[in-house]
Amino acid sequence: MAESRTAELTESSDRLGLGIGSIQAAVLLFVFADLIMKDLLGVFPVWQLQFLRSFLGLIPFALIAWLFLGNNAFKAAQPRLHLIRGILGFVAYSTYYVALSYMPIAQTAALFYTSPILITLFSVPMLGEKLGIHRILAVVIGFCGVLVIIRPDAAGFSPFSLLPILCAVCYAISMIIIRRAAVTESAVTVAFYTNVSFASFSLLASGIGWSFLPEVPPDGPLNALLKPWTSPHDSQWLMLAVLALSGVGGHLLIAKAYRSAPASVIAPFDYTYLVWAPILGYFLLDEVPAESTLAGIGMIMGSGLYIGYRESRTRRGGKSPPTAESVILPNTTPRRPPASPAEEMRQDIE
Repeated sequence: MAESRTAELTESSDRLGLGIGSIQAAVLLFVFADLIMKDLLGVFPVWQLQFLRSFLGLIPFALIAWLFLGNNAFKAAQPRLHLIRGILGFVAYSTYYVALSYMPIAQTAALFYTSPILITLFSVPMLGEKLGIHRILAVVIGFCGVLVIIRPDAAGFSPFSLLPILCAVCYAISMIIIRRAAVTESAVTVAFYTNVSFASFSLLASGIGWSFLPEVPPDGPLNALLKPWTSPHDSQWLMLAVLALSGVGGHLLIAKAYRSAPASVIAPFDYTYLVWAPILGYFLLDEVPAESTLAGIGMIMGSGLYIGYRESRTRRGGKSPPTAESVILPNTTPRRPPASPAEEMRQDIE
């Protein structure tokens, strides 16, 4: 009996380590992808990069989905929901990457990471949830962190700093819509149709923009979105391939993480993006984050982590509020242990 218990604890510890390692690897992939994106944005417009990244990512996503899930992987139970999610996601990432063209990655990422705070705030009118004093204070501290970063009364204020917040708003609303509709699509199916949406909307938006605005302004958001598409050369094609594969690998690693360990353990490690972004931005792009940015990052991280902590306590108490962790991570229901490596891979991508 003791040996059996020891074996169970060892296996549980191993899977916990695997889950934490997977989420850390996913976060690093996403940081490197954004650094590559920031470098390419100096040459290519946002919508061209979104199209190429999404189109190139469709190939491995479709192959993985077909190999492990068959034709069912491409059957959307709620196509209108995928459309709404695609539109909101397209607007979100368009605004995020326009901001990334003009702002340091640490500052841009910190403002985007207000999305868990916004989900908690939006859950009141959209889901009818009541917020306690603890989460109200966490929301207030989080938004104080935003003000510290953007400094609206300072000479260094940039209107581009409002774009990551718009991105966070769109992302938060899309997550709440998904939770409210009780989506049960597999992770790969959602990612596949997200890529289809991004590729389609990038082409459509570029065409409409060129039709109504034949002369693109020399600078500003419209230039970042609508400047002429450029044919990539050899090394840029390689960077685009890495960009697409990082998205595929990142999504699969996230799925692996949440299948290997409880969401309450994994979710806080997502905030390590805010640690890696300023470090790698400094060494690879020579971006030195301002002291106000670092202070704001600390406040936003603390706010988001505390909201997750309070909700995990509420869940342990037998309640299940449909916000923050449950909204951000809609497909994290525990599953029985896989019987074989092939079945484990199939569970990871579902």
